[in-house]
Amino acid sequence: MVFLCQFREEIRNHEKGGLRNKTAFFVLKGEIMPATNVNEYFIEAKPLWVGKVGAGGVASAVAGTFPLQSASGLTDGNVYVVTANRVNSAGTIKNPSNERETFIGKLSGTNLINCIRQVEGEAQAWEADTVLEILVTGAMWNKLIDGLEVEHNPNGTHKMQGFDESHYAEDEASDDDYVITLSPVPVEYFEGMIVNFKATTVNTGACTLNVNELGAKSIKTPNGEDPANGQIPAGSIVTVIYDGTNFILSSIGGLASKSYVDTEISGIDVGKAFLYQNAIINGACQINQIVTAVNLTTGKLYGTDTFYAKGAGTAVSAGTISNTASPSLTTAFADKLAGVTLTGTGIVYGYRNIDSANAIHYKNKTASFSVLVRHDVGSAINYTIKINKANSANNFSAVTNIATGDAVSVESGADTLIKLEGVSMGDCSNGIEIEIIAECGAITTKNFEFSEWQYNLGDKVLSFNAKSEKDELRACRKYCRGYLISNVGIVASGLSFNDTTGAVEFLFDEPMLKTPTLIATASDWKFGFISGSLVDLTSMTLDVLTSQSGSVLIIGVTSGLGTGVKPGTLVGDGGGVRNLVFDARPTIA
Repeated sequence: MVFLCQFREEIRNHEKGGLRNKTAFFVLKGEIMPATNVNEYFIEAKPLWVGKVGAGGVASAVAGTFPLQSASGLTDGNVYVVTANRVNSAGTIKNPSNERETFIGKLSGTNLINCIRQVEGEAQAWEADTVLEILVTGAMWNKLIDGLEVEHNPNGTHKMQGFDESHYAEDEASDDDYVITLSPVPVEYFEGMIVNFKATTVNTGACTLNVNELGAKSIKTPNGEDPANGQIPAGSIVTVIYDGTNFILSSIGGLASKSYVDTEISGIDVGKAFLYQNAIINGACQINQIVTAVNLTTGKLYGTDTFYAKGAGTAVSAGTISNTASPSLTTAFADKLAGVTLTGTGIVYGYRNIDSANAIHYKNKTASFSVLVRHDVGSAINYTIKINKANSANNFSAVTNIATGDAVSVESGADTLIKLEGVSMGDCSNGIEIEIIAECGAITTKNFEFSEWQYNLGDKVLSFNAKSEKDELRACRKYCRGYLISNVGIVASGLSFNDTTGAVEFLFDEPMLKTPTLIATASDWKFGFISGSLVDLTSMTLDVLTSQSGSVLIIGVTSGLGTGVKPGTLVGDGGGVRNLVFDARPTIA
């Protein structure tokens, strides 16, 4: 079956479909032949045309032209499927060595040209007088294949009699236990079966589909859950695929194949849902261009490209905000509050945000959030999720609460997924802030980890959608651009203007969120010349020409740059790992 389908594609694709309804090589006698009898049928068949290879023969297995002694009975310009050397020169006895080849070629004069070789048998050189035969018409061949395709799946098993997956029917039920009748009639469900139907009624959570009274089967989302309330609107065209147990939602109204549509499904903009399966940038916590941990205080401070935190209590005595590649969580990376010491009614807060350019897609929509957390406080503590909106664009120093989840008890040393689902976002177009509150009480040198940050459209949280390291780094560079080197590595080139001043230029491949500020320590850097001399920096400031698209960094030294304008490079001072960061992260305090 696979061979027949593949061969028909070769026929249809050759010379703009020239072979279909012309000639092919297979023999029909009103029945599909048993495989054991194929050779006998070939030998006994009366060919529709017989000829011979012309003078000069066919030079090699890759030659594209077969000369003919005569083209009598053939039509110039038509495409033919020809078998070479099936019988001897008398046309009566099978070639004893069984060396034959079936190929496809177009007739031009007395030559078959542009031949596709080795369609069946072994392509090889052929001598003049080698017998050529055409054995069956293309119309007969196509009828055979069409019949087999109707009756069989690609793996050879029988499919439903006459069932064509492009057919669909309208729902006949009055509720979300959908019932349809297809014609032609399917005789059974099979794995991979595609069904299209028009839903009469909106679903209310779990729902089923019964096709031609073959039995009701549950409709599930791709992650195996029941559809959300209203996910299948009344009047929508629904495509489902049977997986052997359930019907799996493939698309609703054809939206799976579109990048943007305005169809609403219980607060879900389905077209955008495929683009925004997770709005959290760096949700897997794998990017950290800041490198150096930041001390935890009572005010919000960034510790990585995207994670920020604060502490509360009578005193915040110790702790850092950072990222770890060796978390206690069963993930590869995590945001971490490490070595936290609090007195009194201690609380730690972890945050992520979504800038206004991305938050606008959630305006007046329904969204859900989850995060994987872990702590080592020693006893269970309560975690609470809050979703806030910025009062002004990309400024989270002042926010308004949109929703607050219930307190969730999280055991010490246990990975726990906490959620806040089905949140009506309202006008959140200035930006969205996710706030995680862990009520830990008075603690000494304890640790808190956060990973797999997930925020998506809809009433339910989707499975965590991880992105590639390359894509995450590119996304993070909208907010941070770190230049990390070891010892005396070169960061950028520039010019010295006089003995004490110079400039270094940085061009950004994509604009940052806003005009950046600089995070760097001047004494970690030197300005070097081609001669090999290095001069210690005493100052580094951003020039007024700095913008979202690039930066001019003004450098200062005590002396040593010399007179006149000279090219040079910004390099590390040789004291180990050095980092220079352009910071355009949203305002948080």
